[in-house]
Amino acid sequence: MQLLEVHDLLEELFLAHQTALLDRNLPAALSCLDQFAELLAAHIADEEKVVLPAYAARVAIPEGGKPEFFHFEHTKLQSSIGEVRAMLLTLVPAGHTLENGSMLAPVDPQHVDVRGLLELLDQEASFKDLLRHHDARERRFLYPLLEAALNEIEQQQILVQVQLRSND
Repeated sequence: MQLLEVHDLLEELFLAHQTALLDRNLPAALSCLDQFAELLAAHIADEEKVVLPAYAARVAIPEGGKPEFFHFEHTKLQSSIGEVRAMLLTLVPAGHTLENGSMLAPVDPQHVDVRGLLELLDQEASFKDLLRHHDARERRFLYPLLEAALNEIEQQQILVQVQLRSND
């Protein structure tokens, strides 16, 4: 299904965030992370409100693909990204802010705490593991089983519902 294309975009946004972290460009890292978090939240909402109800109604649910697994992982992903963001903000030296348009005055990379940066990257490794596990579950169960259970018109209806939600 086309909804999986969002996963590729999410991966690219997170890569841009981590690349900015490696450059110690905290404003760019925060901007990319916020874009990632916003897209992730919208995608999770689409799955929770449109895709998973259709999946639960139409698919003979296998053991590893229970809807509650997806719900749990969505909750964990959203809380984890909040923790990552909070850790990123702790890297900002005293007297600086990354919020509200300070992209024009980036923090001097020499003032970024390297230990804190490494701790953040470790935390992000755990987050990425969860994200990869979730993506694999969706690619193995949710999307292929739903696609097999729906005819082409029903698949298009789901895509239209998701598009209408994103226009709200």
